Amino acid sequence: MLKQIASLELVANDTIAGLVPWLAPIPTAYSVFRAGYAGLGWPAWVATLGALAIEGLGVSAASTAMMLYSYNQDKDKSQPSAVKHFALAVSAGGLYLISALALIGLVEVAGISGSARYVPLVFPFLSLAAVVILALRADHKRRLLANDNDKAERKAARKDSQAARSLRASEKVPMWTCASCGAEFAKQQSLAAHKRHCKSRNIANGQISGQSE
Repeated sequence: MLKQIASLELVANDTIAGLVPWLAPIPTAYSVFRAGYAGLGWPAWVATLGALAIEGLGVSAASTAMMLYSYNQDKDKSQPSAVKHFALAVSAGGLYLISALALIGLVEVAGISGSARYVPLVFPFLSLAAVVILALRADHKRRLLANDNDKAERKAARKDSQAARSLRASEKVPMWTCASCGAEFAKQQSLAAHKRHCKSRNIANGQISGQSE
């Protein structure tokens, strides 16, 4: 009986934890709707879309920032970093927060008086944040695709190297050898792919660069 209660409690907690974060933006979205509809005289459909767009932008900024943070934590050392992209995503989230606070503050808190005429100055910042989020997500997709292609290329080069060693053990065939680490390849294309990731070659280049400095 106690196990069943504990199991139901766990399910309830998971359900609440998954649902409540999606409900939390509703009050802000409603305030933005009121600011547009009652304060600025927008049509109801424009105020509704504006509220959804602004809150959706906040969710997108947070999601993109977490996605880039996870990538930076889990990526291989040989893969490109996305630290600057993460900072841009956080900045876009900051633009959303400032814009939403300004919109609500100028209309809902300060009143509809003269301050309402300054509200349109907020919208270009929201557009900028949206464009940054779109660019970051598109760039991250290209980064992941390049990483996958890079892994596939290295895997093919390793297979060719193993095949080359097997062929050399059984009969004499022409080989392409890496001057840095001595790895042998049956194809020149595989050697070229290997050189781009050869640790011995990269270490040697780093030492030469350090000595020249």
